[in-house]
Amino acid sequence: MHQKLSMSCLSFLHLLPLLLTPAFAATAHPPENDLSIGASYPLSPDRHTIPHFTLHAPKGNPQLLSDRIILTPPAPGYQRAGVWSQSPVPFTDFSVDLSFRVHGQERPGGALTLWYTSKQADAETVYESRGWDGLAVVVDTVEGKGTVRAYLNDGSRNYALEKRPASLAFGHCELVYRNRGILSRLSVVSAGGMVRVEVDGNLCFESKKTHLPKGNYLGVTAATLDPPDSFELFSLLTTSLPASAIPPGSDQQQNQSPPQQQQQQQQQQQKVYTNPDGSKWTYHAEPAESDREATHYTTQSTQFADLHDRLQALTHHIAELQFQNHALKELIEKVVRRQEEVAKTIDTAISPKLSRIEDVKSQLQSLHLLTIDLANTLTNSKDHTADFARLKQHIESKFEESGRRVVENVHQRVETVVKEHRVRWGWVLLAVVGAQVGGVVGWRVWKKRRGGVKKYL
Repeated sequence: MHQKLSMSCLSFLHLLPLLLTPAFAATAHPPENDLSIGASYPLSPDRHTIPHFTLHAPKGNPQLLSDRIILTPPAPGYQRAGVWSQSPVPFTDFSVDLSFRVHGQERPGGALTLWYTSKQADAETVYESRGWDGLAVVVDTVEGKGTVRAYLNDGSRNYALEKRPASLAFGHCELVYRNRGILSRLSVVSAGGMVRVEVDGNLCFESKKTHLPKGNYLGVTAATLDPPDSFELFSLLTTSLPASAIPPGSDQQQNQSPPQQQQQQQQQQQKVYTNPDGSKWTYHAEPAESDREATHYTTQSTQFADLHDRLQALTHHIAELQFQNHALKELIEKVVRRQEEVAKTIDTAISPKLSRIEDVKSQLQSLHLLTIDLANTLTNSKDHTADFARLKQHIESKFEESGRRVVENVHQRVETVVKEHRVRWGWVLLAVVGAQVGGVVGWRVWKKRRGGVKKYL
């Protein structure tokens, strides 16, 4: 059910410019896919390319979503981005319906341009480009008022050199397009040898002296200042139509729609769509209601019809809000998950370092307390001169006593060694005398035996 409501809201937003344009009559053809953006859902199948269109972003970072193209994000400023059709418009009579939304700060900061030129340009504005050939419809703010201005060029005029390029527009009207909360619609119809420009279903201006040839390229560009505006492109629908689709009108600007337009706006359109899962559903577009006095509704049937139409429109707006809320919720959940992953990664990386930091912190605290205690002790202590003197005397007495003990111990040790290892001269003399006596005795015995009588056997 939610998917059907979402698809219904998207299709309603894409078809609304056609439903509220007088050129969208019974004789008009469906939007040309080769020259349209947003005719099918999703707008970009891969979030990188747009079928049949080329994205130019020399000084920008556009974002491709499923239902819109954010040409210039809210930040930073001085961005340039645009989309251009890859094939030219092969019709002489056609209509181009642009649905967009602009939001930004209080001060305006940018311009949106719808191009129909003989060559593809980059992402420039009318006031910057040179030598372009065709039509340019600019939505910007002039003198504090939102305006729609149309410019023509055959390649000979250089608007970048003009001091007041806004005065060269061949048609213009005021348009409140910033921070509306709803989509703004810009329609350019070229048929029957005339050009008609409408904004939000109302006539902006028309010219019977302007004829747009076939074979030109379509483009939408956005340029911002600082602070910037954010330009969002929801659809660019190109439809071929016969010249009779435009009713005769004047060159003067109007503020009210003709009766034929009001009747066409009140006709409900019906179309069958196919969901991504293959199921089909039917979308009924409610007619555009204009504000009327309460006295206009005199019968219960008209009152009920008015209430029914307004409730139906309110239902579609609520469904769109639900879709936007769901998309925003998914984006927030994605961002939250990413933040959690980053937080876990950071926590894993710095946890060991944090523990070491805590250890160092505790050691520093202990050292700080010890320093404070030492400082207090030194501050509160009294004179210790007498204590140091007593300590000196004690150390000197101990040193003298130790020296005396060492000397006495050395003397005793030397005496003991001398006593234990001295030579005993008495024994030496006794040995010498004994040896002499023994020698004398032996000599006497030898001599006696030599002088005695020898006996022979």
